[in-house]
Amino acid sequence: MPKFVMHKHKASTLHYDFRLEISGVLKSWVIPKGPSANPADKRLAIEVEEHALSYMFFEGNIQEGKYGAGEVIIWDRGEYTSKNKIKDAYEKGHMELSLNGEKLKPKLSDSLLTTTKLQQFETTTTKSRTGKIENCLND
Repeated sequence: MPKFVMHKHKASTLHYDFRLEISGVLKSWVIPKGPSANPADKRLAIEVEEHALSYMFFEGNIQEGKYGAGEVIIWDRGEYTSKNKIKDAYEKGHMELSLNGEKLKPKLSDSLLTTTKLQQFETTTTKSRTGKIENCLND
């Protein structure tokens, strides 16, 4: 079963990095406000550069002067399933996932919708994928 990890990252601002194992790499999204315990909350997810699978196990400090400098801890990790073939769903920009982690609920519906323009955040990539992540904490 493919894996996911959620890193808590204390860089210039505190945020969370959500990473999914897809096609031999970790596709990654930054979640500026982090997960919420409130089922009504939605969270913005902005796609960022992919990482090597080995990054799934990374915890530590990124040294000052390097991109992302600050403390990184594994906030949660586990396995996931996708309603559709994950590579196709990712390429279409819409994924429906079930996460099974220590903190994240097994039945998370996560829609990552492709967009070409982002009002609040500018990215340096040619394609932007943003989405809303619904409440996903175990009680």
